[in-house]
Amino acid sequence: MSKIKITAIITLILSTLIIVNVSSQSNKLMSTPGRVLGNSPSNIRNGGLVAQSGDWIYYSNSSDEWGLLYKVKTDGTQKTKLTDYPVKFINVLDEWVYFSDNLFNEISYLIKIKTDGTNQTIISEEPAYGVILNDNWIYYSNRFIYRMDKDGGNKSKI
Repeated sequence: MSKIKITAIITLILSTLIIVNVSSQSNKLMSTPGRVLGNSPSNIRNGGLVAQSGDWIYYSNSSDEWGLLYKVKTDGTQKTKLTDYPVKFINVLDEWVYFSDNLFNEISYLIKIKTDGTNQTIISEEPAYGVILNDNWIYYSNRFIYRMDKDGGNKSKI
């Protein structure tokens, strides 16, 4: 097995352990006033392919070019394509959609885009697995567990 595959497997295991830990506390976190998550831990554990914010659902459309990012109203109207590349680990918070791109089935950059599809910004140029937002922080794994603010600053290894 190649070194890259072993690293990816270890990262996936670490991500799963973190998400399981967060998931075990998710009801408490989600119900605590002032605490906001960009997606549910159980959804992130499954690749984070769907997230809802208000009347909108943001999703990785598997029937369109390997999972491009779309949004649609909860009543099924106003389907809109937001990216021209596949995504995973979708989180929605404060008018922004945060995700990892998934080009060639390889996680690459951590990106944010406005909910209307404008202002795409690369937050981090290193692969980010198991991305989840909690309050004002982005948590993700890439060989280790990291935390950074929503603009990519103040990155620290946990």
